[in-house]
Amino acid sequence: AADDRAIRHALHASDGHPADVAAATWLAGTETPDPGWPALRDRIAATPAPAFPLEGRDVVALGVPPGPRVGQLLRQVRQEWRDGGYVADAEALRRRLAELAAAA
Repeated sequence: AADDRAIRHALHASDGHPADVAAATWLAGTETPDPGWPALRDRIAATPAPAFPLEGRDVVALGVPPGPRVGQLLRQVRQEWRDGGYVADAEALRRRLAELAAAA
């Protein structure tokens, strides 16, 4: 069975596809329908697709000049957000971004 983190990952990776398409990835290759399909479909439909809330302007607002470093910092924070299961909110991500920017 898919856990909440796997559902958030599939929704994020599906980039706007319907929830049933994301759920179908778990069912692909099965010869018989999974009896848990209705419950899984309902869980996916009830789970908002995670959207990374930071942009380059958030990095620049910390005093980092526009350029490659902005993208590097965003990629690092985005990867940490993914690794954490897509649950950190914008404020937590901004704090982490500020830590990384200050360490540079």
